[in-house]
Amino acid sequence: MREALPRAADRATFPALLTTTRTPNSGPLTTPLSDGECILFLQGTLKYMAPEQCLDAHSVDEPADVYSLGAIGYELLCGRPPFVAASSWELIERHLREPPPPLSERARADDSLVPTELRTLISEMLAKSPVSRPSMAQVAERLAGLLPDVSRVSISQPLQVSIQPSRRQRRHRRMMLRAGAALLALSLCLSLGGVGWYAYRQRRSVARQRQQTLAATAEILTIIRRTLRPMPGANAASQGLLELTGHQLQTLLEQMPEDLEVQEALVRLHTLRGDFARHHGGLGTAKSEFEQAIAGARALVKKRPQDRGYRLLLANAHDGLGDALEQVADLLSAKSQYEQALHIRQVLLREAPGDSLPLQEVVGSHLLLGDLAQAQGRQRSALSAYEQALTLLEPLWKTKPDNKAYRWQMCGVQYRLGQTLLNLGRSVDGLALAERAMDLLLRIAPTDQQGSSYHVLLSRILQLRGTARDRLGRRAEAEADFRASLNEVSALLKAAPNDVQAKRAVIDSGLRLVDHWVRHVLGSEGRAGALHADPARTQPSPVDEAGSLAAELLRLGEQLFATDESNHGHRWRLAATLQRVGDVELIRGQSEAAQKRFQRALELQESLHMQAPESARHRDRLVALLERLGDALAAGPYAVQAVPQYNEALRQIGEQEQLETGWFELRLWQARILRKRSAVHDRLGRSSLAGQDQRHAHEILNSLQKQDPTDASVQAEQAALNAVRAVASSSSASLVPALPSASPSLRLPTGTATRAPSLTKLAR
Repeated sequence: MREALPRAADRATFPALLTTTRTPNSGPLTTPLSDGECILFLQGTLKYMAPEQCLDAHSVDEPADVYSLGAIGYELLCGRPPFVAASSWELIERHLREPPPPLSERARADDSLVPTELRTLISEMLAKSPVSRPSMAQVAERLAGLLPDVSRVSISQPLQVSIQPSRRQRRHRRMMLRAGAALLALSLCLSLGGVGWYAYRQRRSVARQRQQTLAATAEILTIIRRTLRPMPGANAASQGLLELTGHQLQTLLEQMPEDLEVQEALVRLHTLRGDFARHHGGLGTAKSEFEQAIAGARALVKKRPQDRGYRLLLANAHDGLGDALEQVADLLSAKSQYEQALHIRQVLLREAPGDSLPLQEVVGSHLLLGDLAQAQGRQRSALSAYEQALTLLEPLWKTKPDNKAYRWQMCGVQYRLGQTLLNLGRSVDGLALAERAMDLLLRIAPTDQQGSSYHVLLSRILQLRGTARDRLGRRAEAEADFRASLNEVSALLKAAPNDVQAKRAVIDSGLRLVDHWVRHVLGSEGRAGALHADPARTQPSPVDEAGSLAAELLRLGEQLFATDESNHGHRWRLAATLQRVGDVELIRGQSEAAQKRFQRALELQESLHMQAPESARHRDRLVALLERLGDALAAGPYAVQAVPQYNEALRQIGEQEQLETGWFELRLWQARILRKRSAVHDRLGRSSLAGQDQRHAHEILNSLQKQDPTDASVQAEQAALNAVRAVASSSSASLVPALPSASPSLRLPTGTATRAPSLTKLAR
């Protein structure tokens, strides 16, 4: 006869319940938890496996142990595990999707033996979401309240008794119950100890994985920044490493969402990915990456407001976003980002006046604000920003003249100062700064000269020196500099034919050389020889060489535009290359073909100007195209059509002059267009209008000559104006000045080239 079931009042304790395993066909059995079941739990068998462990074996942590312990308790109370299935896959599916049947359904009708607290605890331990489960410490605390007080364990009388047990039998029964309870308590302690040991091992494993991931991330980011990014053709490798690193850090962040080192590594990764995308034309991606970097850095600064490293990360992310916004001509938003970065760095500098790192960072902020001022056409504001950068950097560089970082930054400061001084009509000072920047750059160690950044900066300094020499009348030296600039970046494109950065650099350098040829080699003194070259000569004529280079630049411009039509840099470069091809066609007498080139370029540039009317660079390029279209129309049978183009160009110059007067290049441009319009008026018999334009141009040139007496461009323009006035006064015949003799009619202002992220090379 089966033993009677004890009353709940005497057995409502957790160990006693665990020793009672229910089966469908038998009553309660008083068997303690076996060692095999403990081993089965520690091995994490399938019927006790947590849902997250079913998905990923590496996701085992304390919540998974809590789930497994809850499954064991469930089986001890019901006689079977929470889920039973015919196959392993079906069992996994049930762990993942189905809630376990309530204990009250699987227990017998009289479930008063299972206390409510225990049922609630088991249900919470078997929650699908790890965050919904109690911790192991909470489980132990709640189980401790359910452990039996063996000194007070009493065995009540059975509900149905056929034979009264003897005193000896009752004593033996009590001893067995006490021994079972003690054995169960010992088994539970061993189980909890095993779980704790297992959790400790898992924590150590996760910590080791964290350290390895962070170390690998730091190494990969350093390799990309210092080695792969400057190396031509390494874009695919860099992109692959960045994606791999991002996946590893995201996985680590999911495991440790509050780990500040992981969050910092992610901020650095987003900043580098944004910088990578910005340099390769993906401005939309770059903006998104920098915005994520800013959000992450702000969260870090909020948690640790005094951490200098976190604040520097935030400033760098603001700079990156500002640069991306500047490239899409959102200049006001870009200025806001730059100013936020400068404010952070100035605070850091005040906190540690002797620290060179925030001082260098402040210098960088001034350079970016100066570049932005140049883009807005505010040359004096740009000059002020560059001078502040020089004042801060020069003492550092003098104390450590061999420091690579100081030398590199000093090269950039002097290059920008020289470019701004040229725009303000100080040709001699601009040339001197270009020479100093060149000398500093050439002293950089040969091992550092292998990166693409070195070649790009050297190419830009060569362009600056060539422009300054050209302004001083040293044409042969200027052409040599322009050729060297193109050759310097040519190897970059040859090494990486699909590199966006290299294509842009080749276009920027090639435009200067074509402009020089068009202005001087193909001007009146060389144009006849260029167009009527000796058929027996083996070398190509200057016009053929210029046409070949312009066509190659147009091919590269079309490729860039095809990759991203919304990219402002790609669009204006395509317009600029179309203009140079049209220049050569106009020299060859193909005015109709040139008009078509200029019209298409003008449409592209007008769309940019409409999107960013505050950008002086877009306005400059628009003026250049209006002038060139006017030249092409003036060379045709309907010269009167050129006048509206010249008028619009002069109107745009007037609007720019309202922002800042005294811009040397802009005023020289104005005098040249007035001289051309006067020639058209004279041809149409409008002598009074022609005289007004000539007098106005003469006044401008006189003031420019007083400002910079050494500038050969002003002298050449003055000679061209005198020739027009002489022709107008000596003859009433209709003249068609296709290209005025000594005029730099196709010249663009020095400031028209934007601050491209760099590089290029011509694949000939």
